[in-house]
Amino acid sequence: MTMDPNTNKEAQDYTPPYLSLPRIEKLFELLSSRSFTQLTVDDLVNRGYSKNDAFLVLNTLKFLGFMDEKEKMQNINVLALRGEARTSGLKEVVKKAYEKLFSRVNDVSALSKVDLYNEFIAEYHLSPRLAQPALTAFLWLCKESGIDIPTAAITKPRGKAVKGPIQRATKENPTQASKKPMVSNFSDAEYHTYNLAGGVILIIPKNNQTDLIIATGGLTQITEKISDFAEATGLVEKVEAETKNTGGVAE
Repeated sequence: MTMDPNTNKEAQDYTPPYLSLPRIEKLFELLSSRSFTQLTVDDLVNRGYSKNDAFLVLNTLKFLGFMDEKEKMQNINVLALRGEARTSGLKEVVKKAYEKLFSRVNDVSALSKVDLYNEFIAEYHLSPRLAQPALTAFLWLCKESGIDIPTAAITKPRGKAVKGPIQRATKENPTQASKKPMVSNFSDAEYHTYNLAGGVILIIPKNNQTDLIIATGGLTQITEKISDFAEATGLVEKVEAETKNTGGVAE
């Protein structure tokens, strides 16, 4: 599939997509299953998007060359394709949209995630708050279009859903809990567990979305906020008191 040479000629005037992965996937599913000639903020709000997300969607479509300045859709037929034709067509879309980045970095897989993060800040003048989700979206788009990405960022097959109640973990000494997450796996190797401050145990199933977020460092901010919340609400002190009362085990 060959794109119109005039398509996306002003892509660099838009901010790289920084929608969350679920919203990007939802958007691609919508465009691949329906034929649109035009999309507006009101159209997207009527489809369940918040007004803020609707504006982000329009920015994403314009950056990728799927929408022109008059908010008319273009070149979205590639999303309805299957197999190699879809992969090849998306690759052309991504290469064109991120032309500024690819002009400096021909092989993104040769860079570390930190180097790519720095490239996003330098090339697109993004704040750290936006650079991280923008990088996550970029890596997902690369994966969908067959562009090699850093090995550590390649997602694993989706794991099985969690069945039954989540096991409550115990800690011998909650005062040693660190804000820096420590990863350990269950015996079936299908879940990540993070030991946070205050005896909080965060259990996350391994799947395409969570593995990509973890690989690009997006989970660190989440675990730190949970730890801060545990300390701010007195959960740490509560667990310590319960530990003393039960002989070293938090109930």
